[in-house]
Amino acid sequence: MKNNNFKNIIGRLIAMLLCLCMAVSLFALTACNKEEEPAGNDGTQKNETLVEVVRVKKAVKTGEVIPEDALELVTLRALDLPFNTVKTIADVAGKYALVDLYVGDFVTPAKLSAEEPKEEVIEKEESEIAYTLITKYASLANGNDYTAAIKKAIEENPNATIYFPDGTYEISDTIVIPADVTKSVSFRLSNYATIKAAASWGDKTKPMIRVGVYADGEDKETVGGVDHDARNVYIMGGVIDASGVASGVTLEGSEDVTFANFTIKNAYVGLHLIDPENSTHSTAADIENVHVVGNGENGSIGVLVESALNTLTNMRVSDAQYAFKCTETGSNNVFRSLHAIGTGISGKDNAGFWDLSDGNQYDICYSDQYATGFLINERTRSVYNACVINWWSGDNDYHVGFRTEGKLNSTISYSKVTNTQTVATEAYILVETDGGEGFVYYPIDQTISGIADETALKKYCSTDILH
Repeated sequence: MKNNNFKNIIGRLIAMLLCLCMAVSLFALTACNKEEEPAGNDGTQKNETLVEVVRVKKAVKTGEVIPEDALELVTLRALDLPFNTVKTIADVAGKYALVDLYVGDFVTPAKLSAEEPKEEVIEKEESEIAYTLITKYASLANGNDYTAAIKKAIEENPNATIYFPDGTYEISDTIVIPADVTKSVSFRLSNYATIKAAASWGDKTKPMIRVGVYADGEDKETVGGVDHDARNVYIMGGVIDASGVASGVTLEGSEDVTFANFTIKNAYVGLHLIDPENSTHSTAADIENVHVVGNGENGSIGVLVESALNTLTNMRVSDAQYAFKCTETGSNNVFRSLHAIGTGISGKDNAGFWDLSDGNQYDICYSDQYATGFLINERTRSVYNACVINWWSGDNDYHVGFRTEGKLNSTISYSKVTNTQTVATEAYILVETDGGEGFVYYPIDQTISGIADETALKKYCSTDILH
């Protein structure tokens, strides 16, 4: 019985080996009979399509004639090429480049022009935007007076954005952007474009640009039944250089205007938001990332606010006697993340922030090296939250964080006053008159010498300090 089982097992193993040998033989026979596709000289298979096309071997700038020696013919797989790639050098050489051509680029008809492209087309490619170009109206050259050209561009392009490419545009008179909604324009400056006041300006109080100006005799409410105030007007980018002889930009009659991402420098008054003389006294502007450098003169103001409902954020102002000033009509504004830097300003009569109005909100605002950080009027009922006043030098002998003209009727909370010098007058808050309805909440981390504790602090403050 055992012998029969052993014979059955041996028989099954032999059958399995025979089947395996037959399978291997069949696979080898199939592989031998398959026809191998021959490879081309470049390693591609015979069923791949190769084409000869034009490629750039020397860079060519926009608007230039394309020379023959800037081109070469190369053979590549058709699948690797852009659609409609030019195949002969003769179809490219001698034509104009509509875009910059770089080494290794393939050439398509969309990149070529048989005629010299107009200046507007070239400038549009450089700026990557399709605005009205100021260079249509006068050539860009040092010493040119651009006043007439800019005024003409505004007149001929209502409701357009006028673009200033890199360069300096000197003006000798104020540029006006109308309040009339049918005539207003916006300005867009490249990062390296500068509108500059000519040395012959003559009146340092006269602004370089006036936005939202009513024409003589026009109804300030409507013109022909149309809402008169220009909306959605903006100035963005570049530099407004007052050259130490002019003021910068004023906003006078329009609402919902945006100023963003530019610098005003060497200005007697940098940015002026003027009371529009309507029922709300509002310009309701958004001012963001606008940095102002004053001209360092007595009376100079970085930002002068005479209107209501504006929002100013992320600004830096330096070299002005008063960095930020609100007059009696400059009420109900929001000031957030503002930095006043008193470089070159000495004496007692200067301040980072001076508020004569009511209802303003100051949030995380910073006064650096001004004699008084925040100068507050008795009529002022504003809120100062998380503000910082600092001095790095004792050049002037007056270091006061908050000073009132009369009673304190504002609210100060979570604000910090620090210095590194000992001077004749120093205080967290200096109140001129006893009484008032204001409060001081949580004065923290004070390092002014002599007022590090609550008892010393109270002798400078006639109101309660709440913890």
